[in-house]
Amino acid sequence: MEKISVLDTTLRDGAQIPGFKMSLDEKLNLAKGLKALNVDVIEAGARQVECSVNGIGDRAGNASLEELVMTLKSRKDYYDVEVDIHTQEIFPLSDYLCRTSGIPIHSYKPIVGIN
Repeated sequence: MEKISVLDTTLRDGAQIPGFKMSLDEKLNLAKGLKALNVDVIEAGARQVECSVNGIGDRAGNASLEELVMTLKSRKDYYDVEVDIHTQEIFPLSDYLCRTSGIPIHSYKPIVGIN
């Protein structure tokens, strides 16, 4: 299994690592991707993260419950976080929300989509 790492190019004082250059757009895209998964607050030791299911609430800044749980469960070696969520209940929850809200699950939605 190949390990995936994130290279944070910004030092605590805001300077970049010498010799490594990123454009403003590249930095912004990287920051948005990490923020979408709430990586910053998890690594800072947050005990609770606000989440959305099926993408409902994601535009309010809430992370995807499905993606976050599976990331934390599959990378225990890296995050060292215990998640007390029964992963086998994620799809039934997603399906229930889809049926009761009338909002379909996109086929490309990670974890619960059919693709």
